[in-house]
Amino acid sequence: MNKLSVLVIEDELPLRNALRDKFVFEGYDVYVAGDGIEGLEQFRAIKPDIILLDIMMPRLNGINFLKELKQSKELATVPVIVLSNIAQVKEEREAVKLGASDYLIKSDHSLSDLVALVGETIKKFTS
Repeated sequence: MNKLSVLVIEDELPLRNALRDKFVFEGYDVYVAGDGIEGLEQFRAIKPDIILLDIMMPRLNGINFLKELKQSKELATVPVIVLSNIAQVKEEREAVKLGASDYLIKSDHSLSDLVALVGETIKKFTS
């Protein structure tokens, strides 16, 4: 069986590295991008099983990344979990409307929580 793949789109290098290291340790193939433009390139190249997406990023933010995916109809097959420092209802509603399966506040969840949620979310999407 192939490893499941995670695309981490996060502009904060320490968090991006921590997420990468944790998911590699848990047995996932992990791909990373520092902004939404890199994220779109990675997404189209690898078609990951799930995406972890930051909202506030340079060049192309998370909301605009979701809009790009929605326009191309590619999002329906890949779950996206938004990780944000912004606890604002407007951004959360917009992300969910655009297809995000979850919207999490970074400081409220441990890396282990994220690994568990990613596993649950992939199971929901593939069953």
